[in-house]
Amino acid sequence: MVTSKSNNECNLKFFSQNVRGLSNKIDELTIHWAENAPHLLCLTEHHIPYTAIQKANIANYNLGAYYCRQYTKCGGVCIFVQKSYQFTTIDLSEYCREQDMEVCALKMVHSPFNLIVVSIYRSPSGDFIIFLKKLEGVLNSLSKYSINLIIAGDFNVNFMTDNIKRNHLTSLLET
Repeated sequence: MVTSKSNNECNLKFFSQNVRGLSNKIDELTIHWAENAPHLLCLTEHHIPYTAIQKANIANYNLGAYYCRQYTKCGGVCIFVQKSYQFTTIDLSEYCREQDMEVCALKMVHSPFNLIVVSIYRSPSGDFIIFLKKLEGVLNSLSKYSINLIIAGDFNVNFMTDNIKRNHLTSLLET
C-alpha cells in the first residue's frame, strides 16, 4: 500500500496488487487492510469475465473502471474506489488488446486529490512493442487533462536488472 500527501496535506492511500483471481480472494484482501483501508484498489489479473464483473463486490467500495478479456482466460484489470469518493470512468478501450495491453482508468471528481488513476496489465507472453505503442497512446490521450497521474499495475518488466524492456519503458514514462 502506498500513501502520498498532496499540497493540502490530504493523504491518499491506494493498493495495487496482481491478485491472480479476485473472486476467491476478496476476504483475504479486506483482512489485509482492515485497519487502514486504502481509498483506491488497483487490481490486475482479476480473472472475471464481462458477464460477472459488475457483480464483483468489495465492501465499502464501488467498481470504478475495468477491462475484462473476451477471448482468452484470466487477465483483466479493475479499479475500486471507496464509496465516499466520486469518480468518472475514462474510456481507454481503444488501447486494449488482450495480453499485450489491458488498461482501465478513472478520474477522481470533487476530491482534494485531483488525479487520474490508471491500472495496467501486460502478460509475460504479450507483445512488448505493441504494449509500448498502446501505452504511448494512453499517455497522449490522458495528457489533455493536465492533472496528476498515478499508473499502477503489472507490466511484467524486470526493473531489477538493466535490460532493453526496462530501458524502453522507463524512457517512455520519463517523456
